[in-house]
Amino acid sequence: MNFIRKTVCSKLGMMLLVAIILIVVLVLGLTNWTDKDRISNDFAEQLFKYPLPPKTKVIENEQANGKHLVGGSGGYWGVIASVRLSTRLSKEEILMYYQKAELFKYPKSDKRGVEPEIYFQGDFQKVESSEGDYYRDKEGTRRFLSNYYYESGKKVNDRILKENHSHEVEYVVQITSDFDYFLNID
Repeated sequence: MNFIRKTVCSKLGMMLLVAIILIVVLVLGLTNWTDKDRISNDFAEQLFKYPLPPKTKVIENEQANGKHLVGGSGGYWGVIASVRLSTRLSKEEILMYYQKAELFKYPKSDKRGVEPEIYFQGDFQKVESSEGDYYRDKEGTRRFLSNYYYESGKKVNDRILKENHSHEVEYVVQITSDFDYFLNID
C-alpha cells in the first residue's frame, strides 16, 4: 500500500513539475514576443508622432520588424519606421526642419542617436520584404540627413537640392535601428 502511494505521489509530482515547466516556458515565450513587439512599436511611434513641418500631410506610415531586417549576425531584432509625406515646402526647407530636430531614441533606451533618413521624390524606392516595407535611395543605400551636408554644416550642392518646384513634392522620413532581445528566441 505504501509503495502504491509513493508511486502515485511520485507520478503526480512529476506531472506537476512538467506542468510548471511548460507554464514557465510559455510565459517566457509570450513575454519575449510581446517585448519585441512593444519595443518596436515604441521606437516607431517616435517618428509617427513627430510634429509635421508646415504645409505637409502624411501619405502613409509603415513599420517593418524582423530578426534579419537590419543585418548583422541575427542576434538583434531590427525595426524600421517610415513616414511618406507630401509638402509644398522646398527640399531645402524640409532639410532645415529636420536638421533642427533632435536625434531619435534607440530602442530600449533613453539615449538619442538615431539619425533620420530622408529620401526625396524621384530618388527613393520602396523595398518590399517579408518583415515589412521600407525605403532606400535608387542605388539601394541609406540616405541620412547628414548626407545632405558637409561636416561644416554647409549644404551639399546636389542636383536633388537644386531642383526648383512649385508643386507638391513627396518625400520619406525613416528611422532604422535594432536591439538585443531577451534570450534571442524567435
